[in-house]
Amino acid sequence: HAGTLTGRSHSRAQLGFARLVEDLGLQFDMLSYEQIEQGQLGKYKALLMPASTAVSPAEAEAIREFVESGGLVIADTAPGILDDHCRLVESGLLDGLFGVAPSGLPEKAGEEPIRIDTGGLQAELPMPAFASNIEPAGARPWAVAGTAPAVLVHRAGRGWTVVLNTAIERYESLHAGGDTRAIRQLAARLLDLVGIRPRVRITADGDDVDACEVVRFTDGENDKVRYVSIMRDHRAAGVEPQDVTILLPESAWLYDVRAGKALGHAETIQTELLPGDPKIFALLPYEVKTVTVEPGVSKVAVGATAPFDITIETGEDRPAGLHCVRVELLNPAGHLVKHYSRNLLSRKAKVSFSFTPALNDPTGTWQLGATHIATGHTVTARFDVEER
Repeated sequence: HAGTLTGRSHSRAQLGFARLVEDLGLQFDMLSYEQIEQGQLGKYKALLMPASTAVSPAEAEAIREFVESGGLVIADTAPGILDDHCRLVESGLLDGLFGVAPSGLPEKAGEEPIRIDTGGLQAELPMPAFASNIEPAGARPWAVAGTAPAVLVHRAGRGWTVVLNTAIERYESLHAGGDTRAIRQLAARLLDLVGIRPRVRITADGDDVDACEVVRFTDGENDKVRYVSIMRDHRAAGVEPQDVTILLPESAWLYDVRAGKALGHAETIQTELLPGDPKIFALLPYEVKTVTVEPGVSKVAVGATAPFDITIETGEDRPAGLHCVRVELLNPAGHLVKHYSRNLLSRKAKVSFSFTPALNDPTGTWQLGATHIATGHTVTARFDVEER
């Protein structure tokens, strides 16, 4: 209903903010209205409010507490001018927090582009202002579009609030067209108000590469074992590969997981990004030197069990982290027997595997292959399967 009143699409606005965050090399969580009302903003540094014209009084109070405790809230156009029943609130529920004067429903602005000139950032955004009737009441305009304030920044308590007087829905089409540099610079400057910066950067010739989604993973129980996944959007970047430099937060033993290739000990990665083709890198606190497999027997009868011990050699007595080993078996004809394949997990750098050939499996020399997923190290062992 609020979208009908303001001519906004909440789902498209969500997508616009999501794409912008990804283009900055960051990730996000989605929170429901109920989660915000229940006080779950506390573990975050920033809240983005796409097309959030209607909020409940409980939401408004939770957002106010979040900002006063040091959080950053960025909203696009008229946040909280309606309550949770879509009734117009004479003095908006969040007007004071955002440092703007009560203005009622937005009145359409012109098509002049937004011009930023503040704090050393001078840029023109290929996006017009949304409302002509927004006025600062304590907030400081960082940008204008014609005569309309376009970026209003306000210090509130220990935190910050920002009104982007533009419809963030447009960002998706800008992303697809590759015209996002100026708004990415603005968003990065705003997020830096609370110390939010990408932990991984992707550059080419010294400039940040656009349209790259970066996802970071940790081992869960050990944050020294990390993975970085990168994929460039072909809609914005075309189809040609590009040589890039990936800047990491600290040095580690690096591995290209998909290529199964060791990259040495470093804090940068030189690689080629092909749009639409994901890269996955493992960042380990130690070098995986090799993988060994020790068969418990050299021969096994059909219906009996052959044990195997697989060890990941790192040079450390107790290497931290979760290890995944892919085990596959080839029959005497050299064919992969898929139903015997397994992914084995261990935190002790050693895993065990047992193979029981079926009564109708072919006899002869079989081969077990074990691959350490993070590094690509592979080892094989041969053994014979005999009749009972």
